[in-house]
Amino acid sequence: MTGNMSTTIETLSPELLSEIFWHCVHDHPNVMHVPRRAPLMLGRICSRWRAISISTPGLWSTIVIGRHPASISVNNRKDLDAAIVWVNRSGTRPLTFCINELGNPSEGYGSDLRQVLEFVVSQSRRWGKLLVTLPSQFMDMLLVPLMEGNTPNLEDIQSQSILYGDIEGFGSWSFVLSSTPHLKRLKFFGAPINIDFGEQIHRVQTIEIGSQPHGKFSLLDLLQCLLQCPSLIKLGHHIKKSSPAATLQHALPNVIALTNLRYLTLTFSATVDPYLVFDRLYLPSITSLRLSMSQCTQTDWPYLASMLKRSPSLLAVLHLQGVPMTERTLIECLSLTPKLEQLSLDGINCSDITLSALTIDDNENVNSAILCPYLSNVDFGPPCLFSPHAFKAMVFSRWSSDQTSDDITLTPGRPSLPRQWFELVVMGRRISGPRVRLDHGPCGNIAAGGV
Repeated sequence: MTGNMSTTIETLSPELLSEIFWHCVHDHPNVMHVPRRAPLMLGRICSRWRAISISTPGLWSTIVIGRHPASISVNNRKDLDAAIVWVNRSGTRPLTFCINELGNPSEGYGSDLRQVLEFVVSQSRRWGKLLVTLPSQFMDMLLVPLMEGNTPNLEDIQSQSILYGDIEGFGSWSFVLSSTPHLKRLKFFGAPINIDFGEQIHRVQTIEIGSQPHGKFSLLDLLQCLLQCPSLIKLGHHIKKSSPAATLQHALPNVIALTNLRYLTLTFSATVDPYLVFDRLYLPSITSLRLSMSQCTQTDWPYLASMLKRSPSLLAVLHLQGVPMTERTLIECLSLTPKLEQLSLDGINCSDITLSALTIDDNENVNSAILCPYLSNVDFGPPCLFSPHAFKAMVFSRWSSDQTSDDITLTPGRPSLPRQWFELVVMGRRISGPRVRLDHGPCGNIAAGGV
């Protein structure tokens, strides 16, 4: 720093410099401990900057553990030393811990890592955000404060367990959601954990639970989640167990309303049928729905259409896998989604009837009569049986262009109906853009590919 610039900076108050320093801290945890980045770099400029940076708690409230090229003991010991320094400088600020250890615990570094995790657990009452990727054998240490209700300030927990060996014992762990009154985001992937929703209303906005070995989440648990987390914006879950219909009907209200829910992803294991839940759902803000079922005993599933009829037509993304549905029911669902942009179907038998319904007639003057006018991405999985004529008519009705070159300028077919670049996937093969080759092949009657 030289001349007037140096003089100006030296006249800034410690409070203003502290605020400037806070904005220098990188959001990505990978660079928090890099000497050439803030906060460490700030202490190398001059003694005044060092004193101010050390006395600014916000610079030290994010602690990174792991993310080393190799998981060896010396790295764990350095992590522990750094974590102690960071916590001591962070004052009383809520703490963010970013923990990323991928090594196999059988490699012998476990005792040093456990010392680091014990220190992290000792700060659990100050946890504000916990971002964790760990071998499953170490994850239980971090779950203990959750089970004991010792995380009063926690707002965000994202956990990924790397599975090594037997983890069956995790199925007995139960996380009482009311023990984290400020929690807004909850993500668990890997080792199973049970969530106890209790009888309270929770303010959590995101719940994502991945497929977990030995998981015990049931339809009744899903119902409790929907009823007691009305602030949900995003929900993703794998439901492993069914629940007696009589039990569900006793607990079900006439309408299950989640007015803020925008993203819903549900996977149901074999024979688990959520029809009683979907027959009551009211989702006025839903924009993305991904629904996967397996071995459902019903031959037709009209409950999605029932839900769509109750909810405003904002849905932009619809993925259906294994949902038993006739073409008539499918087309009824599509008629209730005028804002739909992406459609993926797997396990639904589609024929020329579906293609005909999706084909835009240029002679049609009423846009409201067009099925899914904004649809720009379609994925037809098996089984599908299309004739070349119907397939070609649907594809080419979904775009228009004034040029035939690679540099396409899309033009709307009518002023109020924008035609977008259209992409279609049939049986895993993709066509995109206006240059298409249609050949007879093994995918029903059609094989599709770009040229």
